Amino acid sequence: MSRRRPESLMQQGFTLIELMVAVAVLAVLLAIAVPSFTAQIQSGRAQMAADGLKRAVANARAIASQTGKRTTLTLKGGVTGCDPAAWAITQKAATASNPDAVTVVGCLTQVDFSKRYEGTSLAGSDSQSVVFLPTGIATNTSALTYTFTAGGSSKSLTINAGGAVNVL
Repeated sequence: MSRRRPESLMQQGFTLIELMVAVAVLAVLLAIAVPSFTAQIQSGRAQMAADGLKRAVANARAIASQTGKRTTLTLKGGVTGCDPAAWAITQKAATASNPDAVTVVGCLTQVDFSKRYEGTSLAGSDSQSVVFLPTGIATNTSALTYTFTAGGSSKSLTINAGGAVNVL
């Protein structure tokens, strides 16, 4: 005497065709999402680099105000003690024997820039300096614009006369 199993117990699991369809749908969704995700990552990297320079400008201004000394933010230039620099904050440390001496207060080297903002490049004005007076006001008379590019995404940062910063 043979007993028959109920119909619901005989069909358990997925068929091979059902699994293949599910994998194909997943592959199509990933093919659509990955380029968008990559663009979002690149945009984020460019924004992070622009924000980093914006913080450096704010730090230079704050250091000038706190110490009561002229403070210089050098962009894309050679600074003794931080060479080559993406940007560096310095103050005069003149002595009788060395009237041109400077103290590096903070800097970000090109190597550190490449590590911190992987895949991002800094383009713009050649080596420029912005000097902040002890009042926190910058002495630059013209705007300086720098562009951070990561893949197909870019963010521009402008340091206006007086030291105000705009990120676009």
